[in-house]
Amino acid sequence: MRPIRCRVFAILAASSFLAAAPAVAQPRALDWTAFSVDARLDSTGRLHVRERQAMLFNGDWNGGERRFDVRQGQRFVFRRLLRVDSLTGAEVEMREGSLDVVDGYAMTVRHTLRWRSRLPEDPLFLNTKITYVLEYEYSDILVTEGTGYRLDHEFGFRDRTGTIANFDLTLRVDPAWRTPAGFTGEFHQPVLEPGIGYVVNIPLTWQAAGLPSAVRRSPPLPLRVGLLAAVVLAIITMTTRFLRDETALGRFAPLTPLSSIDRAWLEQHVLSLRPELVGYAWDEQVGPAEVAATLARLVAEKKLGSRVESRGPRWLRRHVLHLELLVPRGNLQGYEKSLVDGFFAPNAETTSTDDIRARYKSSGFDPSGLIRQPLTELFSRMTGMAEPPVKSRRWPLTAALCAAAIALFGVVLRTRQADGVAALVAGVVGIPGFAVARVMAAVWRRRVVRPGPHLLFVLLPLVAVTAVFGWALATGLGAIGAVALTAVALLLVVAFRSVLNGARSTSTTARWLLRKQLAAAREYCRLELQKPKPALDDSWYPYLLAFGLGRHVDKWFRAFGGATTTADAGSGLRTTSHSSAASSGDASPGAFSGFGGGGGFSGAGATVAFSAAVGTIARGVSAPSSSSSGGGRSSSGGSSGGGGGGGW
Repeated sequence: MRPIRCRVFAILAASSFLAAAPAVAQPRALDWTAFSVDARLDSTGRLHVRERQAMLFNGDWNGGERRFDVRQGQRFVFRRLLRVDSLTGAEVEMREGSLDVVDGYAMTVRHTLRWRSRLPEDPLFLNTKITYVLEYEYSDILVTEGTGYRLDHEFGFRDRTGTIANFDLTLRVDPAWRTPAGFTGEFHQPVLEPGIGYVVNIPLTWQAAGLPSAVRRSPPLPLRVGLLAAVVLAIITMTTRFLRDETALGRFAPLTPLSSIDRAWLEQHVLSLRPELVGYAWDEQVGPAEVAATLARLVAEKKLGSRVESRGPRWLRRHVLHLELLVPRGNLQGYEKSLVDGFFAPNAETTSTDDIRARYKSSGFDPSGLIRQPLTELFSRMTGMAEPPVKSRRWPLTAALCAAAIALFGVVLRTRQADGVAALVAGVVGIPGFAVARVMAAVWRRRVVRPGPHLLFVLLPLVAVTAVFGWALATGLGAIGAVALTAVALLLVVAFRSVLNGARSTSTTARWLLRKQLAAAREYCRLELQKPKPALDDSWYPYLLAFGLGRHVDKWFRAFGGATTTADAGSGLRTTSHSSAASSGDASPGAFSGFGGGGGFSGAGATVAFSAAVGTIARGVSAPSSSSSGGGRSSSGGSSGGGGGGGW
């Protein structure tokens, strides 16, 4: 006790010294000669606090400050601020709203209270003692521990520069709560050094009927389990219905066995259509592969001539495609003419990769856009398989569920703000999983090969989010209320429903049957290109481009093309439909000669170069874009209370 008495004596001695010194010499200092707290924990779990601070000002202070540390999930209400008259001892209520007048106070920022004790033109404080009384209350500060509760609250704030002398705390607890044996509710500390607070940490037992209304707690376990069961049941129901509908369309039907595919089968199901139509039917998209297939077909039909120049060293080789128009433009119809008009300048009979880039340098060029609509219309006329309109009857229920979740969030934010914030955070955390699943669903909607296993990857992100939600329900994490948990559950159901709707097919059964056949044909060609002598025909080269197998063709040449590939590809090779260099033009029907004679592609190396060059030209020219950038007694507190205080 002797060191403590010395500190108190030092504070009083310093006060006497400052009182005798001139005003101009006063340092800016603020201490407390007394600090008493009268706290009451009521039957609901609210903590009502009356805090009396005897503050000793010296120097250029405007007034006092109290920063309240309100933790996540707690609610805080400041009631009033009073000043104790130094002569009469009467408590004078101060005026809220303005800090421009003495005895005015306001919350300057969230949970930070300031009050004015001196105007700027008034004399500096000189050992001036002013006593203030603060009244406020906390809700949701008790922590649940199984069937019990705990009060872990800091009554003396530690975030300050001054010393508190004579700290007293009286804590009264309503009889609805049973306190530990030996608890008196009376606490005293002679000195609290700067950075030191005063924490009370005691277990409590609820012994009244019902439950305390001002305590955050998780819903009963049966309710949480029921909510999780409802979510899982909804997900299973939606997924089962989705699988049933997609199965009826033929999504999960097996591909045609590769052993059943031969030349006659290919001629019936694949070669009867133009290669660009095959490419569109297979992946339901019109893109560079369809453009490349169209150009390759026009070369094979001797409507265009082609020549490829390969420039630069092998690791930096650039293939430049030169095209020559071999028939009058008037002989071309539909999208063939549109494509030629796009690639060739007006009245020009030749063009090249470099010419096209220079021509569209400032405007950009998308050859896929020229053929997209006419190609889809031609496919519908030739096959009778018109694309059905997208069904939108499923969105009203999704929108209604989403609106209900948002409405519940609104209710929670008005009644239990902490629950609303926690629920919103949970929703935001789940957004990445939903976004990934939504993108994968859009990709899966066109998937033909092995759709079942890949569907698992679509749903996996949302399954992971659901597992986290189930874990939070099982553990009662965060003591989130039933309404907020219901809102999160609705959002989870909405996310699953949205992803499944995004994965739903918009095609007919007939189109899926055709796509399955084409997928089997593509797989057949891909596997054949792994053999030294594939059972392929030279004239099928445009179809391989339509299937996106150009790289597989190139890989075949690198593996089995031999010295011819290296010699031809390394020179400024020529490959035109009217060239006498078509050395394998006498190949027997159905023979695979490395596309040396079929379709006007001269030599294996020429085909390698053509594949790379036509792929480049089919992607078009990107429009220029602009971008901008810009320059952007405890040294630790309890689970509630604490904060800071002093002057300003």
